[in-house]
Amino acid sequence: MVHLEQAQPEQLQELLAFAEEAFRTPEGKVDFPTLLPKLYGPGADSAPLHTVLYEDGAPAGLYCLKIQDFNIAGTALRVGGIGTVCVDGRSRGKGHLALLMQDAQERMQAAGCDIAMLGGQRQRYEYYGYEPAAVSYSFDITRTNCCHALSAVDTSGVSFKPFSEVRSRMNEIHDIYEQGPVAGARPVENFEQICTSWNCRPYAVLCGEYIIGYVITSKNPA
Repeated sequence: MVHLEQAQPEQLQELLAFAEEAFRTPEGKVDFPTLLPKLYGPGADSAPLHTVLYEDGAPAGLYCLKIQDFNIAGTALRVGGIGTVCVDGRSRGKGHLALLMQDAQERMQAAGCDIAMLGGQRQRYEYYGYEPAAVSYSFDITRTNCCHALSAVDTSGVSFKPFSEVRSRMNEIHDIYEQGPVAGARPVENFEQICTSWNCRPYAVLCGEYIIGYVITSKNPA
């Protein structure tokens, strides 16, 4: 007997343990609180965003769905973000993933979503109609190419500071985010936390004492 239920607030740690076991690799388990602090870190209350698939009364799979309003190139769009999609290893091959994806699709349609997005293995989710989207740029920055590229530019007044050192000025950074071509409903109060997702490090870019931008790195730029 298989059925779906929306998770209750007190189930967050249970959901976290299930997901970490389902995503475990030979190298070890995934540290979800570090990867996604807003959803699973200290003080998180994201359990009701999860739908759990039960098989004979025991959890066999789950997914998380967060619906947000975005401003994309001046157009207001409702976006459904799907994540933490997983099925217990002992329950795979029974069509549970298809049930989870179908349920997510139905919920997004009922909520009036314009776009559905997720991150995952292409060969898995193309089957459900998902395809690569957006534009990605990759830069290799080394001491050598920085030296040559910036030799004709006066960078004496430019500096980088971790968000933790400029928290009193987070409103300025958040304003820059909201002025970009894509901006979601992300309150300034947890903007820093969101920017640290996936082990990233956010830095404010200053020219003298003025904050002129910000950059999010996946590794220590030093």
